[in-house]
Amino acid sequence: MDIRYIPKSSLEALKYFRSTKYNYDSAQAVYAVFYGPQHEKVKNTPHYCGNGGLCGAVYAAVDIRPDLEDIIVQDFLINANECTCTEIRHIGKLPCHQCVQLACQLLEDYQVPYPEITEKYWFEDKPEVEKLYGTGAITNLSNTSQSENLKSQNSTSRLME
Repeated sequence: MDIRYIPKSSLEALKYFRSTKYNYDSAQAVYAVFYGPQHEKVKNTPHYCGNGGLCGAVYAAVDIRPDLEDIIVQDFLINANECTCTEIRHIGKLPCHQCVQLACQLLEDYQVPYPEITEKYWFEDKPEVEKLYGTGAITNLSNTSQSENLKSQNSTSRLME
């Protein structure tokens, strides 16, 4: 059984894209999902859909998150084989509504920045380590573990050379 998660933003995008109520093009539909359907960005967006330039969904996604431009473009190249509206439609691999859904899905996937990951050792949360081994034991164990990691990294890098 194939169960797929469909992001809320993708379903929301279909509500705006070429619907009888809103009749938004691809860029407007992506903006409407993330800014709301009455936002001035939605209403003042030039029509990108079908004009032969960059796909409107790609344009809006990059405009919303410019830091993800490379990821968005790469994902469109993988899924649609192109980023321009004319070529995507000519190839026919991805219809317009799926381009809108893909842009929304990418934005939803990358909306929350990843926190900086700090490595924590198993013994740092254990107060009994201090009782058993004395004050400063955790600091000594951390330093020992870090030096062992450096030694193993050095030996691995020598093997690769």
